[in-house]
Amino acid sequence: MSNLKSLKPFFMPTPADFIKEQLDARDWTQEDFADVLGYSIQTIHKLLKKNTPITIDVANALAKAFNQTPQYWLNLDNIYRLRLRNNTENDEAVAIRSKLFELFPINEMAKRLWIDKKDLINSVMRFFNAKSIEDILESKISGLVFRKSETFEERFNPNAASCWFQMAKNVSSNIEVAPYNAAKLKLLSQNLYQYTSKPNGVTEFLSELNDCGVRFFVLSHLPKTYIDGAAFLINSVPTIVFTARHKRLDNFWFTMAHEIGHILLHLNSKMWYIIDSDSQEMNQMESEANQEAAKMLRHEEIFNALGRKDYLSSPSITEAANQIGVHPCIIIGALSHEKTSYHKRLQEFNEDIMGLIPDIYHVEKRS
Repeated sequence: MSNLKSLKPFFMPTPADFIKEQLDARDWTQEDFADVLGYSIQTIHKLLKKNTPITIDVANALAKAFNQTPQYWLNLDNIYRLRLRNNTENDEAVAIRSKLFELFPINEMAKRLWIDKKDLINSVMRFFNAKSIEDILESKISGLVFRKSETFEERFNPNAASCWFQMAKNVSSNIEVAPYNAAKLKLLSQNLYQYTSKPNGVTEFLSELNDCGVRFFVLSHLPKTYIDGAAFLINSVPTIVFTARHKRLDNFWFTMAHEIGHILLHLNSKMWYIIDSDSQEMNQMESEANQEAAKMLRHEEIFNALGRKDYLSSPSITEAANQIGVHPCIIIGALSHEKTSYHKRLQEFNEDIMGLIPDIYHVEKRS
């Protein structure tokens, strides 16, 4: 769709033009035509105006006068009026809005105040920082590459994921942090596990993360995106976004460690974004980020202390957590990666992370 505006022809014939052709072919005057149809001359004058519609009665009369079917004249009138309607600005806007609703989760975006449905087209252009609506409809908005897994092939919505990522970029560009310091972030990653067991560890950790020059905020995922988090660079400044799709404390800490792993190992001018979603297939970078996260959360120490037992009591988990220096939920999270039976205990020792992250980091609460 390279040009959304229909081209108007130089001449758009109307039913009145076809009637005049028939009169010229028969050398009839308007008075003659009035006598044939049994209409007044005023009615004939009106009928020969370009904007006069053809009614069923008129179509029947014309068919008898010119030896054609009534449907012929009704079709001429319908075709003319459809072409006339399709060239109005309003219909053009209807077509664009229809396409936007087809491509993107417009209602959900409007509900979250990302866009304004009352001024939909302009609002969507502003949201995507697009120069024209054509660029948006031709899918030139993101350039994102999603390596979809077969499991999520039918359920995953890449356009919704692009919308989420665009919002993440929009938010990130308005957040100021200290200059990025990779060495400082590396040191923070090595001490990350210590923050998991502190009473106010989440808040302290996020403050330290900002001091390292890394932006952070919570942006809820959109339906059919299955996004847990993302790491990306904007003007060489790294950003971590957490969706809280899983609101457990252990998921927060693993996601943070995983995204920090991406920043330290993978992000650069060529690989400037990584979106972590259940819909994506596992690749080498994801595997490496998982390994880094496991190191930060002391998984090896956990397995060495506990072994791979089929069952651990709550007191033994608490004792091991105190010994290793992590929150008990980290023990459960580490074991759940190894033994499916521990998935049943994921809620044990866990807290709702949404209440632990200060409001300043929540996009929806700041809007």
